[in-house]
Amino acid sequence: MKYGVLLGYMLPVFLSAQPLILRDNILFYENGQKLTNAFAGGLDQPQPSLADLNGDNRKDLFIFDRAGDWTNVFLNSGEAAAPVYSYAPELKELLPPLRDWVLLRDYNCDGKADIFTALPDSSAIRVYQNTSQGSSLSFVLAYAKLTVPGGVITVFETDIPAIADVDADGDLDILSFDNQGSHVRFYENTGGCSNLSFVVNTNCWGQFQEAGLTNEITLNTACKRGEEGNSAHSGSTLCTLDVEGDSALELLLGDLSNTNIVYLHNGGTAELALMDQVNMAFPSGNPVFLQQFPAAFSLDINDDGLLDLLVAPNAPNISVNRENLWWYENTGLPQAASFTFRQKDFLAETMVDIGSVSYPVFFDYNGDGLVDLIIGNYLSRDPDQPEVSGLALYENTGTPTQPEFHLVTRNYLNLPTLFNPPLFGVYPAFGDMDADGDEDLIIGEESGAIHYFSNLAGPGNPADFVLTTPFYFGIDVGNTATPVIADVNQDGLPDLVIGEKSGNLEYYENTGTPAIPAFGGGNKTFGAVDVMPECCTGYSVPWFFRNSQGNWELLVGSEKGNIYHFGEIASHLNDTFPLITAQYGNIREGTRISVSGKDITSDGKPEIAIGNLRGGIAIYGPNPANSIQTFSGFQLILYPNPAISPGFLNIKMEPFSPFHLEIFSVQGQKIFRKTINQAAQAMPVLSPEISPGMYLVRILLSDGRTFSQKWWVIPDF
Repeated sequence: MKYGVLLGYMLPVFLSAQPLILRDNILFYENGQKLTNAFAGGLDQPQPSLADLNGDNRKDLFIFDRAGDWTNVFLNSGEAAAPVYSYAPELKELLPPLRDWVLLRDYNCDGKADIFTALPDSSAIRVYQNTSQGSSLSFVLAYAKLTVPGGVITVFETDIPAIADVDADGDLDILSFDNQGSHVRFYENTGGCSNLSFVVNTNCWGQFQEAGLTNEITLNTACKRGEEGNSAHSGSTLCTLDVEGDSALELLLGDLSNTNIVYLHNGGTAELALMDQVNMAFPSGNPVFLQQFPAAFSLDINDDGLLDLLVAPNAPNISVNRENLWWYENTGLPQAASFTFRQKDFLAETMVDIGSVSYPVFFDYNGDGLVDLIIGNYLSRDPDQPEVSGLALYENTGTPTQPEFHLVTRNYLNLPTLFNPPLFGVYPAFGDMDADGDEDLIIGEESGAIHYFSNLAGPGNPADFVLTTPFYFGIDVGNTATPVIADVNQDGLPDLVIGEKSGNLEYYENTGTPAIPAFGGGNKTFGAVDVMPECCTGYSVPWFFRNSQGNWELLVGSEKGNIYHFGEIASHLNDTFPLITAQYGNIREGTRISVSGKDITSDGKPEIAIGNLRGGIAIYGPNPANSIQTFSGFQLILYPNPAISPGFLNIKMEPFSPFHLEIFSVQGQKIFRKTINQAAQAMPVLSPEISPGMYLVRILLSDGRTFSQKWWVIPDF
């Protein structure tokens, strides 16, 4: 079925003051399976912990991601031994700022999991106490920096320590590599449950040594108290587990330069650990092979009373970013743990995740009138696969008012075969560049260049993109081009505005004709927009829309995670755009935020698609409870909507007041204007510009108020 809609390269109307909510009623499917946490935002270097975060006596899943220092909470709504983890974005607002690594552990024995994390810009540990009451989640800073006599407890910022009751005395201790050593240091807690007070018990816990640049292990390397290792430490992750139920903890070790987890068996006691066996291929039978720098986490993820293993990468920029949370179920006994591999994409299988740095953009690829979703990315690293950047296609198979997206392919247009060397950082922009009635494609990429794909399909047909002009007009913004197509100067020609790594915008005015565009040198500091903090990158991503008065406004995503909102664009094309807010919609989705939008629910207001560093997406829109526009003292109705081409538009206003009627195309061109002085007037709109498609109808009242609504014209089949 086709729907009467033609969506162009900009969105006609947006009510800037409309409150935005996460539109989690918009469904996504992959391989026929509903993504139950579609908008959770993806996973890159996840660090899982379990804790009851809403006071219902069920263990919820807490995920900290080193990529962008981002935290997500998944509440457990399941039954005993059958947990169901559901994304709860509202709870992340109640969490303190966290950095580098996070482990939830109950240090004061009150039954509530506290937060251990890195002290920003240091190698120290900060602790937040869980002060929650009932279902009200809260944390307060308890220890700004954990210390030992004469210094601080050291955890190198690339590492993850082990925090557990190492000596079986009932309180939490800490194991960590010294940042200059190859031995594990044991920080013993002498304060019990009442106080975190530590001393260095030994610098050579377990009496083993790791090689400086590999994960080769040497056993029986006892050292004296206070003695340091002498090899350079490259980065390691630690996780303890009690395989034999004897309180003598075994150790799982991940290393920066390797893909495996090293298992060290403790043949000693809880008080005096002695590692006597090494397994470099753990778990046996289906060992971890995870590029790069794996980290293991011991937790009962399926709530069966046995501690399972989750394994994830720990290195930004070099680790796999899909199929990157491996679950090994403990199928053994409390006195004899045994780990069975279950899956590589635990939790990630429930969310949209296309790798690292996602760029979602709406586009009707098959011409059926329903807006689909195209997602670019920086790159995708799957296990055992070459890293690639491309376009994922999610087809909208829903209705004009209730979209539903199904994954068609992660390799739309097969871009890796079209460019040598291959592109990275692929960003799509759609718009009619040659006035043939269909939308063409321009791709920005990491090198700073843009590439033009002509759509040969014609209006209303499935897109047929052909790479026509690589390195389009020689435009090069330096690094990470993120283009948008919009008639910024309102001369009827599509212009180009391009974001870039430095955080500014570049404007390229179209000085050609509707059918033959031409672009010269750009304005490198367009609108004086600069979303880069003090140093050193900004990664601006622009998107233009028209407000309820039909005027351009601008949103700009940024590396910092803010969405900047600028107004009065038309009157400031040659100077500084007025900043309305630096935190548009109070949207918080992490770092490397991209923003674009389109009305995909036919309510006259756009949904906003957000991409992020972790490769996931989120879609925001107006709160349905506030989506109906009303005016005090009268009611306004436009009908029929949709109308059959040629369009007849009826307007009913009670009580009536004279008004001006304007109709805009989706390209923002005013194609009809008339003054209405009589009530209940039905008007045939027979202008040749009114072909099947979508239009904006705007009512201007004599007192200055306006009312805008989308009007659909569908073919007479």
